[in-house]
Amino acid sequence: MALRCTKRNCKHGAWHMACNRKILPEQQHLGYTESPPDRQPIPPDAFPLRPAMIRRPPTIICYICGREYGTKSIAIHEPQCLKKWHNENNLLPKELRRSEPKKPEVRTITAKGFYDLDALNEAAWTSALSQLVPCNICGRTFLPDRLIVHQRSCKPKVAK
Repeated sequence: MALRCTKRNCKHGAWHMACNRKILPEQQHLGYTESPPDRQPIPPDAFPLRPAMIRRPPTIICYICGREYGTKSIAIHEPQCLKKWHNENNLLPKELRRSEPKKPEVRTITAKGFYDLDALNEAAWTSALSQLVPCNICGRTFLPDRLIVHQRSCKPKVAK
């Protein structure tokens, strides 16, 4: 028994497009009725739940902050991020100031003439992680400005 939606301008047939669920007989009281005999029910594989594979655009990790940016926007982001890094570093106490992060030089070019984005991203991620400073009490790593906030509440573990 094929059912179809009777709501205005609805042409879903036996399968509801939005949720890909079959309209059941107990749902008749919700505005669904039997479809005319000339209509064939829509097969379940007509509306897949998800696309097989979604291809993301390539991204590059910033060597300063560790965030991902598109291949075109990374050139805009890096100078601004470095300027922000200098401003924040100058506000820190002298004992927490760090040397300027250096952009990793990865010259791995594939056979097709493209940069190896995985190697480039791995080097940038390692560089971003090297900017973190460990807490002298618990050993967790933080950005220097967040370490100050963390140390206010960090207490040494008490032996039981």
